[in-house]
Amino acid sequence: MDYLAIARIHSNWRNMKARCEKPSNPQYKDYGARGIYVCDAWQDFNTFCQWALDNGYSQELHLDRQDNDGPYSPENCRYVTPTQNSRNKRNNRLIEAFGESKTVAEWAEDPRCVVTDYTLRRRVVYADWDPEEAMTVKRRRDRQSLKCSNGHPMTEDNVYRRGNGFRMCKICTKQRAKDSYDKKKENT
Repeated sequence: MDYLAIARIHSNWRNMKARCEKPSNPQYKDYGARGIYVCDAWQDFNTFCQWALDNGYSQELHLDRQDNDGPYSPENCRYVTPTQNSRNKRNNRLIEAFGESKTVAEWAEDPRCVVTDYTLRRRVVYADWDPEEAMTVKRRRDRQSLKCSNGHPMTEDNVYRRGNGFRMCKICTKQRAKDSYDKKKENT
């Protein structure tokens, strides 16, 4: 085993312990303060190093706790890709659609999703779109609004299509016609 690999493992071990045991560490609030600790066996670097080498350590992989509320221990840790690691965070937002629950990144890779993860996140988290609609509508202009600009529901019994294909609210159209009629009546 080369010296650089051992040095990187040592750095990972030292940082893991600092996050859990030193209140002066900037990440302590997310680890030690939440009750996350390093197991007794891993207090010894040689034991941790041997576990890392036996369990797929590679420079490209990250040490990940499968249970985010659990300790750093052989039973709870594994080496994963950065992408897998980012999907196992406690601040990830899970989106329910098509009877499944996944992160935004996982939905963006799903073949039913026709937009990028950026667009999906923007639509669901910030614009409050329905998740299934946010994934299946390619362009915003293709989205069928659920309410007209005056807040009336755009249901089948309240919508008609103009010659150009635009959906129009019957309530608003009737109100505009009434206002126009009243205005003409006033002017005569």
